[in-house]
Amino acid sequence: MDSCELHAAIAEIEFNSFADLRQRVARQVLNLAVPQGNDLVARVTQQQLADAVGSVREAVARVLRELRWAEILESRSGSIILRDAIALTTIAGLQ
Repeated sequence: MDSCELHAAIAEIEFNSFADLRQRVARQVLNLAVPQGNDLVARVTQQQLADAVGSVREAVARVLRELRWAEILESRSGSIILRDAIALTTIAGLQ
């Protein structure tokens, strides 16, 4: 592992330790999103997302519901469609 990889790993650990759940979910969805037609789509279940961000499915479901209400994303069975990637980027703390 070179120093760049080490710094990236440390930054990721710090983020996962100190960021709130909404930020962690937003960042994970952005990391998983790939172009599909005119959309950005993250193929992930709520449980997989919860496992990835160190939470439980019920808490992740609440965050996703809030983001749907804000029209930032849509949820479908096994996937999340980004409707406002800029807003999600801001929530994730990447801007």
